[in-house]
Amino acid sequence: MAGESEYIGAGIHFCATCDGPFYKGRDVVVVGGGNSAVEEAVFLTRFSPQVTILVRGDRLSASKLAIDKALSTPAIKVRYNIEIVEFKGENNRFTTLVVKDIKTGKQEELHPAAAFIFIGLQPNNEPFSTTVATNAQGFVRTGSDFQTTIEGIFAAGDVRAGSTKQLVSAAGEGAAAAIAIRQHLNTHHAGE
Repeated sequence: MAGESEYIGAGIHFCATCDGPFYKGRDVVVVGGGNSAVEEAVFLTRFSPQVTILVRGDRLSASKLAIDKALSTPAIKVRYNIEIVEFKGENNRFTTLVVKDIKTGKQEELHPAAAFIFIGLQPNNEPFSTTVATNAQGFVRTGSDFQTTIEGIFAAGDVRAGSTKQLVSAAGEGAAAAIAIRQHLNTHHAGE
């Protein structure tokens, strides 16, 4: 999206848990309509008096439980058929979100304190997508030891099914996977 990369960490965020508290008492928007977007929007109501979910389609695609929770939360407003046109800012800080109503074509400017983006993630697993088992979204399936369905191949971080998609978690998973790899190598090469 135009302007997005310029304001990452300066008003545009991808983690409500990490950055939501910085916007206490200020209105924010959440971009997306899936489980992550809806659940994070509910979480953001702990800090923000108004959380507006901007959905590109004509409905939320999250689970019924998540949708029911969001729609019954007074601090959440959902706007459908909204396309993000551009992120603008001043003094290296996000200030304005230009959106377009898909049905009418009308554009408008919104001025939230922050935008939290949860529009989905496609794993960067192309070299392994036909080698190891993945889930329906393409994320690599692993056991609790981070080993994939192929012995000796391990996966950690955002590419792994069930990961939290957080940098600190990915680093921790990487460290845990390295230990599991070492154990695997010691076990399988002990007699050589």
